[in-house]
This record gives sequence, C-alpha cells and structure tokens, in this order.
Amino acid sequence: MPAKMLRWAIAAALPLASLAMPATLGAPAIAEEAAPLAAVTPDDTIWQFGRQQKLCIEWTDDCRQCRRAETDAVSCSNIGIACQPKEVRCTLRKTEK
Repeated sequence: MPAKMLRWAIAAALPLASLAMPATLGAPAIAEEAAPLAAVTPDDTIWQFGRQQKLCIEWTDDCRQCRRAETDAVSCSNIGIACQPKEVRCTLRKTEK
C-alpha cells in the first residue's frame, strides 16, 4: 500500500514541479530569437505631434484630447476602450502677437 501512495504523490507533484522550473530550460523565448522592430504606437504619435507643433495649444486623434499649458506642460486625456485613433490634428493654435 505505501508504494501505491508514493506513486500518487509523485504523480500529483510532477505538474507542480514543472511550474517551478525557470523558462530558460525549455525552448528559447521569442525575444531571444529576434529583437522585435520598434513600432510607432498611437500614443507615441500624439505626444510627438505635441513636441513638433509648438504653436498648437490643443490637438486630438479623435480618441484623446491634448492641451498645452502656458508653462508648456502637456496633458492628454485617456483613450476610450474601443476607440480607433485617427490622424492627429491641431484644433487650436496660438495667436502670434
């Protein structure tokens, strides 16, 4: 009877032991095989627009709105859960004096 209990204990412990093994023991991770290309995300685009268009006070991608304060600090709203960003455009420009 003890041998049967030992087999049950080993059978129950094997799946748990595989969880504790480091990931490097198996096949190499995808990140190690090839470095992914840096993609420009919509978030990058809306911030880049603000950095490049210094005369623009407010801009949008139809999902988020960004605004430049008088101190040149920029703040943007959060994106909606199902919103599909479009091309970023300026909605309010500084008037030059």
